[in-house]
Amino acid sequence: MKTRDDSHSLCRPMIRAVGAGIAVMVFGVWQAPVQAQTNFFWNNPTSNGNLYNQAGNWTPSGVPTLGHTAQFTLSGSYEVAWNASTGNTQTRYLRVQSGTVTFVSESGHWSHTVAQPLFDTNTIISDGGHLILGKPASSFDLTTTLFSINQAELSVRNGSHLTSGTTSIGAGAGLPGTLTIESGSSASFSTALRLGTSAGSEGAILVAEGSTLAIAPFTNFEIGGLGRGSIEASDGSLITSSGFTAAQATGSEASIRLQSGAQWNDSATATIGASGAASVVIEGGGQFQTAAAEFGRNTGGSAIISVTDSGSLLTASNTLALGFDGTAILNVSGGATVSAAGISIGLRSGSSGVATLTGTGTTMSGPIRVGDSGKGDLQIL
Repeated sequence: MKTRDDSHSLCRPMIRAVGAGIAVMVFGVWQAPVQAQTNFFWNNPTSNGNLYNQAGNWTPSGVPTLGHTAQFTLSGSYEVAWNASTGNTQTRYLRVQSGTVTFVSESGHWSHTVAQPLFDTNTIISDGGHLILGKPASSFDLTTTLFSINQAELSVRNGSHLTSGTTSIGAGAGLPGTLTIESGSSASFSTALRLGTSAGSEGAILVAEGSTLAIAPFTNFEIGGLGRGSIEASDGSLITSSGFTAAQATGSEASIRLQSGAQWNDSATATIGASGAASVVIEGGGQFQTAAAEFGRNTGGSAIISVTDSGSLLTASNTLALGFDGTAILNVSGGATVSAAGISIGLRSGSSGVATLTGTGTTMSGPIRVGDSGKGDLQIL
């Protein structure tokens, strides 16, 4: 009689309960027990004795680490500090709801990382919350992968840095979100950055005082998806991107303003007024440089562009279309410059484009086609 010896079989998965978790052996390999999620709530409303790694500052008593949620829900304004004793820290989730909390480095330069839970938003600022990174002479860095700012604010200040993957700012109707990058700070995004994603939502980014906003190549970058999105840069700040869409859907809105020496360098195609309504203001020496620009991309899409003041610039290394399938109005004045390798005013059938130049020193250069296949109008006053 034959007998079967399964003592060496690798094809018999086993599952056993271990305490509060579950340990699973698949093909002879035991996996670590799944631990219960723990939420830690910050309970110190002052800026004294406020080190992140002091257990008494949290409820329940302890220090949130990788696998835990750090929640800040106190009203009022307070600080949470990092130093050499805390080192750089990590949690699985970060929540800021109500109140204003500032993350600071007491000495040195410290950071907090929010680790990646699969397909889940791991960092949320909401319900009137305001998270500030850094204060004068004290910068702080935050790294996260899935980020949401709704009815809330995030301020990156004093040389601090934000690194984020998929990010939505203003994702719900009536839940505006704002990101401010100021005083020589920086923020970088990859995968996706969306402002005003749903109908009735508003998302805004402000870049000021020599700060930097960097959007990585291949990032899905939308300014006004179904709602309203805006970007404003000033004071010699810099924005870099590799293509984006402004006013994506019918009924959406987008606003872009570059002023006082701010510069935006885009290395792909800027689609502005895709199917919604977009406005662009470049003034006070602001500059927008892109590989290609499409203003009023689709039927129903529209864009109004104003470039004014000496030193202000709108340029495309390839083509610039004023009214691709939609409509676009361009006003250039006060010694500003518009240039491209090719400019079409009313590119395709059914489109409409108008360009008006006024003032001494105002220029538009490059091969210009007026009424390419659509309706075009060029006025020099």
